Amino acid sequence: EAAPIIAEQLLAHGLAAETSVLLVGDVSRPSERRVSTTVAKLSQAADAFPASVPLIILVGVATALALTRNASAAPQPENHRRRA
Repeated sequence: EAAPIIAEQLLAHGLAAETSVLLVGDVSRPSERRVSTTVAKLSQAADAFPASVPLIILVGVATALALTRNASAAPQPENHRRRA
């Protein structure tokens, strides 16, 4: 329900219609799903997810890389030890 309002507000505040958007549903679950789209098509892309699915909407150029990057290649946090 919020996707059309979000898209409308982003466009109204000057964001380009072709700006990349990444929708992620069911984060950290086996059923996780990602859809890459644009601000102009945000509403239609969000409709592809069931209303019951928690949905995260990420906006910006960097989101275009999220689908091409292998999740296992993501940097892992370092083990920081406190020195005595």
